[in-house]
Amino acid sequence: MSESIGANMASTVESQNEKDAGIQQVEVVQQLESIDDDIPYWKLLLKSPRLIFYTFVANSGSLLFGYDVLVGGAVTALPAFSMSFGSEYKGQLILSALWQGLWQGVNSIGIMFGAVANGYLQDRLGRRPMFSIAGIIAAIGMYMHIS
Repeated sequence: MSESIGANMASTVESQNEKDAGIQQVEVVQQLESIDDDIPYWKLLLKSPRLIFYTFVANSGSLLFGYDVLVGGAVTALPAFSMSFGSEYKGQLILSALWQGLWQGVNSIGIMFGAVANGYLQDRLGRRPMFSIAGIIAAIGMYMHIS
């Protein structure tokens, strides 16, 4: 009996906290909307160049996401790549469909595992250290790729 009363009280407190949080969010939004109603949004953006810069940097990842796939596909068409990894067929060097598929697929699999691992590590170590570590790993990978 006392357990059900305690559970009811806990759920009532939680629902009240959620309502209070919702009211606070609405108040903040109303305050933000009332500030500078007569100023156009683009002028507000010009007042904050850091916001523009951070937005550009945050979106550059999505803009560049397909670039690595494009470069990977272009590399398979290079004669030097076919000379190193291709096989001869009727007097020409070719890459098998399996090899081309693995070349592109491993990139996507690496992205998937990296995203899962990075989420966990960012929660444990923080965002800034993981951005630094990711940059170092990318630089090492690029160095290994070109050498």
